[in-house]
Formats: sequence, structure tokens, C-alpha cells
Amino acid sequence: MKVADVVITETEINRSKFSAYYNLRPSSDMLSTILSPEDLAYLKEIFADGKIDLEKYTPGELLLKLQVYYPKYKCSALKNTGNLPMDEYIQQLADLNKKELYYLESALFYLAILLPFFYIGKCK
Repeated sequence: MKVADVVITETEINRSKFSAYYNLRPSSDMLSTILSPEDLAYLKEIFADGKIDLEKYTPGELLLKLQVYYPKYKCSALKNTGNLPMDEYIQQLADLNKKELYYLESALFYLAILLPFFYIGKCK
């Protein structure tokens, strides 16, 4: 890392950007309509330390987050570890070493892929 000029990872991982994006969303009461009060309270307990309001997630997003966080929440051996995804770890090292970062995927990359799907059926 110290001798590299450029660092390339798959995608940018910036937790403060993620949090800001989700927290700008309007809150939804969808979870309270599909979960029992006990289950909703349990979810709030699991995500109590999170930086994103639980009610900003869609049920699908919440399911994906639970698949990642629940084992760490329940397992005392994992609970206090600072595990990072590999890309995020590499990006932090690159940042500490003041390296130029590039990503194979970006928001523009995904927009270019998804944008045509918004117009299917609208143009004749």
C-alpha cells in the first residue's frame, strides 16, 4: 500500500454518505403495520446503536441488514469486533496513506445501467 500510487476497489464505501442518504428519506410506519409490537421493539434493540432511523428502511433493506448484523448481535465472540468489509478496510488504508482512490463501480455506473428501465414502456 505504501508504494502504490493508486488504489482501486470495487465500490466506494462511505458510511457517512450512506447514513445521510437514508436519513433524508421520509419515515414510514410500514414496519409497525407488518410486525408485532414485540418484534418491532426487538428490531429497535438490535439497531439501537445504528446511525440510521429504523423507520427509514424498506422491509427488504431491513432483511438484508439483519442477515449481516444479527449474528454479530447474538454472538458474544463477534459483538465487540471491528470487522470491516475488505473494500472498506483497503479504502481506509489508502486514505491513511493519502493514496488516490478509484472504484470499478460508481453511482453513475448504476444509473447508466438502471436508467433505461425507467423508460421502458414510456416511449413509443
